Amino acid sequence: MKPAIPTGPAVLTGNTAAAYGFALADIDVFGGYPITPSTEVTEQIAALASRGSISTIYRNTDSELASIALGIGVSTAGGRYGTATSSQGLALMCELLHWATTARLPLVIANVNRSLGAPWSIHPDQTDSLLFRDMFMPQIYCSNVQEVLDMILWAYRLAEDEEVSLPTLVSFDGFLLSHTAENVVIPAFEDVQKFLPPRTPNKNFVLPDRSDPHVMNLQCPCDAKEHTKRKKALVDSLRRAETIIPAIAADWHRIFGASNYGNGFARVSGPNNADVAVITMGSIVGTVEEAFANEPVRVIGLRFFRPFPMRELKALVSGASKVLVIDRSILPDGMGALSHELRLREKEFPQDVYSFVGGFGGQDLSETVFRSALEFVRTHALSENERSQTFWLGEQ
Repeated sequence: MKPAIPTGPAVLTGNTAAAYGFALADIDVFGGYPITPSTEVTEQIAALASRGSISTIYRNTDSELASIALGIGVSTAGGRYGTATSSQGLALMCELLHWATTARLPLVIANVNRSLGAPWSIHPDQTDSLLFRDMFMPQIYCSNVQEVLDMILWAYRLAEDEEVSLPTLVSFDGFLLSHTAENVVIPAFEDVQKFLPPRTPNKNFVLPDRSDPHVMNLQCPCDAKEHTKRKKALVDSLRRAETIIPAIAADWHRIFGASNYGNGFARVSGPNNADVAVITMGSIVGTVEEAFANEPVRVIGLRFFRPFPMRELKALVSGASKVLVIDRSILPDGMGALSHELRLREKEFPQDVYSFVGGFGGQDLSETVFRSALEFVRTHALSENERSQTFWLGEQ
């Protein structure tokens, strides 16, 4: 059914953009449970469904765990499923998200990034989504409201590719994007249909033959070889996702016209031969670009954290001698998640990697803060001990 929503230029918040993305994807079922700051996504879908503006079946579940349980059922039966959550709600999904990923069920989750407690905070950071970095689940990070809408559609295209067939997480910063209104172009439903192939039952996860007396438990292999085969398939699926993303970007460009998505992995600005490259992700990408607009600095706003685009990033920073990484997350080893990924791959990234973290508890990450970090990187040579050190934004 064609959704009864506007098309063309509009002014939308990130939450409304996400809801319109789900509507344009013509999903079969949406399961929602409210949590700040993602509640409006669920409210918008519920309102559209109740008015008959979309054919999606809306179900108000009794928790975030229940919403993933519902998604597992819908996706197993061959349906297209979506949900939205934030923070502790995403954390509550953890148990069944493992099932959904290893069962290779192509559902899509919109996660509005918000700090995990304690203490309670409704301010955005990316700790909630990066908690799941070790799952077999593509992760997309949006830098503006237009990307929120578009990446919901990209997520279904990637998740439902038969070579991938994995749940996909689309994250965007709470309030900074979820409740901020920006100019957006809403694509036509007819064009979205060209971009998204018809939903087909997942060959990796089929309902058992109930007439077979030997069926004991769905997805419960009886031997180690079958179990190992499935684990290997998960690794292959996430690797194949990396090769498919540029094709998705090319199709988007062909169907919808010019865009700044490049080959899909990152938003890039600044000179190729800049001595300093900056890598970050989320809504602060635009602020970083503004801060360094008159500086010879290459800014890379990473769109895909999983699969981690090592080869793409290596090429993008190849001309730099120093890499400034700005994270809105912190790991037990004291590094941000992005810095950790680069430092794990020292051979591919031989540059001096400066790990900066911040933006917690509502810290204002202004252009002044980023300029101070850049000045520190330019004037400070890393000692051997500092190569594994993390610097905190605003303390320079």
